[in-house]
Amino acid sequence: MSFYVEKVSRKSGACYRIVRDYTRGGERKREYQVLPQGTTKAQAEKIRCQMELEAEFGAYTTKEPVTLKNYAEEVYFPKYTNSLSPTTRQHYRQLFYTKDGIAKHLGNRYLSEITTEAIQDMVNRYASAGKSAKTIRNIVNLVSVILKRAKIDNYLKRDIPNPCEYVMLPKAASKEGNAYSMEEVKLMMERAKSAGNINIQLLLALTCLAGGLRRSELAALRLEDVTLGEKESFLCVRRAAVYADGKMTEKETKTKAGTRVIPIQTGGEVYRILQTARKMYVKEQSREEDFQGQGHVFILHHAPLCTGQRQQDV
Repeated sequence: MSFYVEKVSRKSGACYRIVRDYTRGGERKREYQVLPQGTTKAQAEKIRCQMELEAEFGAYTTKEPVTLKNYAEEVYFPKYTNSLSPTTRQHYRQLFYTKDGIAKHLGNRYLSEITTEAIQDMVNRYASAGKSAKTIRNIVNLVSVILKRAKIDNYLKRDIPNPCEYVMLPKAASKEGNAYSMEEVKLMMERAKSAGNINIQLLLALTCLAGGLRRSELAALRLEDVTLGEKESFLCVRRAAVYADGKMTEKETKTKAGTRVIPIQTGGEVYRILQTARKMYVKEQSREEDFQGQGHVFILHHAPLCTGQRQQDV
């Protein structure tokens, strides 16, 4: 996009106009702003410089007004979320499109009509409905990110502050942890052993007795990540399994600190449970022709209740 001064002749005499030359949709376009007669060339150049500055740094907008929903659907989600993880993309879409989401409260407003007051009204309704402070904060953050991107894309005036900056958010309520006691863990372990349920034993071992693995990390844990030696034993947490875009995918752990090595006491309870799980895996692999364990520690012997398809590994 460029601006330049052009002198034109009219019946009433010569005058200057500012030409805005730009490309949209692969087609070159020009817009004109005719200056009053009597405007000198020096004054016209000064106006041109001001328009250039506003276009790059200030209030000038170059796009037709659009609603928040249209901008999100046509620009933000398809263009600016591709580099995000599948779970983050899905989370953003849920916040926006869910039954009581952003689209319902702000989607039909033009971008320029999304004010601090409108966002605060939405926040207050969410708080009254019992939404957590964290969820409300995530919703406002997403609105803020979309508006920032719209400003960069020249759908909004860039000299106007982001309305999300002045929203009053509810404070997060502090909650005490409610972890199982060792007596409760021992009781559950005894019942799992008496029932021969190796998956429950593994869950208790890897969440309560060693490692504190997340659900996604448990689902992605493979036998190759487990070392059971005579002198040293440990497991490596390298990846996480997540469900997004209608399928299970594996990605890196949630944070860099999440990639870690967890020592295991050789010959201890966790060691023995993992050793049993490995032996059961080898046994089932040799017995079943269509075995689909794919090296995972946790194996399902029936389809999950949420689907009607056979899924042996998680």
